[in-house]
Amino acid sequence: TGESGTGKELVAESVWKVSTRWEKPFVVLNCAAIPEALLEAELFGYEKGAFTGASSARTGKFEEADGGTIFLDELGDMPLSLQAKVLRVLQSGTFHRLGSNKEISVDVRIISATNQNLDKMVKEGKFREDLFFRINVVRIHLPALRERRQDIPLLYECFTKRHSSQIGKEIKGVSSKFQKMLIEHDWPGNVRELENVIRKAIAFTKTPYLTSYDLDLGPRIQSLEPAAGSVSYQDALRSSVKNLLGADGSEDVYGKIVKEAEVILLEEALQASGWNRSQAARVLGINRLTLRRKLEEYGIGGDQAADGD
Repeated sequence: TGESGTGKELVAESVWKVSTRWEKPFVVLNCAAIPEALLEAELFGYEKGAFTGASSARTGKFEEADGGTIFLDELGDMPLSLQAKVLRVLQSGTFHRLGSNKEISVDVRIISATNQNLDKMVKEGKFREDLFFRINVVRIHLPALRERRQDIPLLYECFTKRHSSQIGKEIKGVSSKFQKMLIEHDWPGNVRELENVIRKAIAFTKTPYLTSYDLDLGPRIQSLEPAAGSVSYQDALRSSVKNLLGADGSEDVYGKIVKEAEVILLEEALQASGWNRSQAARVLGINRLTLRRKLEEYGIGGDQAADGD
């Protein structure tokens, strides 16, 4: 159980991989994604002529998973009429295809998941009590990602390896600011949102290092805006300028402010790019020689910064 996107399918797949059934199929079916009229056919299959358009026989998910594991996601959305048929599979390991009286036997492990409160649904008569007791043998609750931020580094490493391989890009590392933003984000879409963000960052990055500039956290970026009562960077800058202008013996205020702004900008760009000068130059929109000159002028980076590709 757990909120949508918390990684229930990942857990189910992990259970399958460490089980004695790992060499047999792992079949996934989202009960909420298929119309009620088609769900029975998806689960149990059908014979030729079972309904209009059934021009040939087709196996269902239970047959496909024979000997292995079937993961029924969003089981709480399954109609009561189908719950009885799934219960029969659990009890006897048998079922019928649509349009057939022939009994089919299967040996499957069923793992189910839901983001709904099945205890409450049973009391309200919206979920079969007998099926609930059958599936509720080992119960795992997955907290929302915002409640287990310590898992985020492991998850983004996993997703980075997976999608860099699929997309065909080598990702050598991520910046500390990239990591910080991932850990501090609330992740309303949980693990699913995190995976999508990583996939998009890899797809669009132009360097082998992921930085904060590669992150697209969608509408949630608004949360980075100053909260009510806090000071924006523009106000903070304005206040600093006023203090400098009002200070006794102040002179060359323009030069001081420009220098301070440049130093901060250069340091942040290097930090965001993993101290890669070439990448930092691209982010800033300046050429590498100009960046190198600025870094030497202000004594920034030293041996920590590398030219890169």
